[in-house]
Amino acid sequence: MKPFKQTRTLTESQLRYNCALSQARVVIEQAYGILKGRWR
Repeated sequence: MKPFKQTRTLTESQLRYNCALSQARVVIEQAYGILKGRWR
C-alpha cells in the first residue's frame, strides 16, 4: 500500500490514512527486528 503524496490539498481522511499506514509500518518493522534478533 502506498501513502498519498504530501501536498497541501490532502483531505482529512487522506491524512488519517497516511498516519495509520505509517503506524502500521512501524509495528511491522519492529516485529521484523524482533524476529531477526531471535534467529541470529
